[in-house]
Formats: sequence, structure tokens, C-alpha cells
Amino acid sequence: MDRDLAQAFVNFTNGAAQIRAQYQGLHDALMNVLAAQQQESAALREWELLSSNKQVRRLHIHWVRILNQAGDVEGWTNAQKRQVAVRRLGGIALQWHLQSGANNPN
Repeated sequence: MDRDLAQAFVNFTNGAAQIRAQYQGLHDALMNVLAAQQQESAALREWELLSSNKQVRRLHIHWVRILNQAGDVEGWTNAQKRQVAVRRLGGIALQWHLQSGANNPN
């Protein structure tokens, strides 16, 4: 085989491997994003299911009312009330907060 032809083949093979690695990286990043969206979607569906229960909804309202009353007595700002509330989250509520709620200023 001609030396120039052999070098061209090596260069082509190396270039193809680099392009393949780049596409694999993009594919992996996309799959990670999709997996994160699936987890968030599942958590939100479960949260909606729990929130649709009237008794659970009443407990949420009662919990927020107690938090606000304690905050008013203690003179907390809204930011301090939020910090106290977040520290007491667990399970699905904590997962939601970490994925979405932390980005919601309200």
C-alpha cells in the first residue's frame, strides 16, 4: 500500500473516531437530561396525586398556616419562613424542591 494512502486512511480513521466520540458525548448528555426530566415528572405526578387528596391538601394548608403564625410571632421575614419550611421538607416534597422549587423565588 502506498505510504500516503496509508497515512490518509489512518487520518480518516482517527477523524471518524473523534467524531464518534463527540456524538457519543452528546448522546450521553441528552440521555442524562431525559433521565432527569423523567425523575422530575414522576415526582410531580406523585405530588399531584397526593395533592389531589383533600385531607392531604388540608394538612398542607394547616402546615403553612402554622409556619406563618410562628414566623409572625418570631418576626421572621418571608425568606426566613421559607428557610424554615425547606429544612422541614422530606420525601417527594424535598425532591421537588431540590429539582424545581429552589429555582422558584415565590
